[in-house]
Amino acid sequence: MDIIATWIHIDAEGEESKYPQVSGKSSNLEFQRTYWECIIVFFASSLRFNKDKKHILFTNTDHIPILDDFNIKTFLSENNVEIILVTNKYKVPKGYFESWNNQFYEFSILDYLSHNITKPYRILMLDSDCVFNAPVDYLFKELKFSRHPAFTYTIDYPEKYDINGLNRIEMQTIFNELGLECDTPPKYSGGEVLFAKSDFIENLCKDFHKLWNDLISRFENKCLKFNEEAHTLSYYYYKYDADLGKLNGNIKRCWTNPFTYRNIDAEDVNLDILHLPSEKKVGIRKIYKLIAHQGIDIQNLNELKYRKLITDILYSKKNHFNFKNLALFLFRKIKCL
Repeated sequence: MDIIATWIHIDAEGEESKYPQVSGKSSNLEFQRTYWECIIVFFASSLRFNKDKKHILFTNTDHIPILDDFNIKTFLSENNVEIILVTNKYKVPKGYFESWNNQFYEFSILDYLSHNITKPYRILMLDSDCVFNAPVDYLFKELKFSRHPAFTYTIDYPEKYDINGLNRIEMQTIFNELGLECDTPPKYSGGEVLFAKSDFIENLCKDFHKLWNDLISRFENKCLKFNEEAHTLSYYYYKYDADLGKLNGNIKRCWTNPFTYRNIDAEDVNLDILHLPSEKKVGIRKIYKLIAHQGIDIQNLNELKYRKLITDILYSKKNHFNFKNLALFLFRKIKCL
């Protein structure tokens, strides 16, 4: 079985966390609606190209909101997206890390898969701010017949670059201390995509409970630790022989804001999947409004019109133009002089 999935974790009052691309209190609906909008666009774009795959939304809430008269639960049901309720078993203690304190929720999802989904299966689980641009059936076939249990997307950070509180040299230190011999600083595999066979998930879940206890102990003793799920998954990708960087020609973390950071090039329009962190409230929201407010079915949209939606997100710098962004941009420029 081939699965395409994403997830949303709803922070409870008093358990809020910081999210760099979305401001506000993470327990409020106005904050959460940004991610619900992303979920609609995620599944609509995937179903345009991948109708034969099983689609799943994992969440810790049984309350699926209605946004401006748009019934999310009805949309998901009509499109055969299964909603699976999973409790977060891995809540980090207060002060563990400054951002994304629900990121280890992904390992509760993997536990669920390990115990409840008929094997063998392959799962492509992505962050909800990803948009599909092409079919990915060929990738599932490549994974099925590969000797590797998972494919990853690697980001070529310098060895001493701070990646969410940990650089690659520090990652190497932790790998070695955990008993995984690593002679050079390991590659960092982005957490926006997990593409793996059931065997990989089985092995990870057998090991993770012990690792979780180690991470909490490291935090309590003020030692180096994995701060987020991508650090942790990078460790398991090394441990279980994933094909590192195999997805680098298929997905990219596309930063599109000209006032903060922009890494878009001419070939990005040909990627299978676009990860669009800075487009949650801009380009992705525009597509959501087409679906929710104008009733446009992007699953069956004319190919040229769909291409225009994608190119506008990637190449239209004016999407992010406002006086606040311009002021911040000019301030940074002046500060660097």
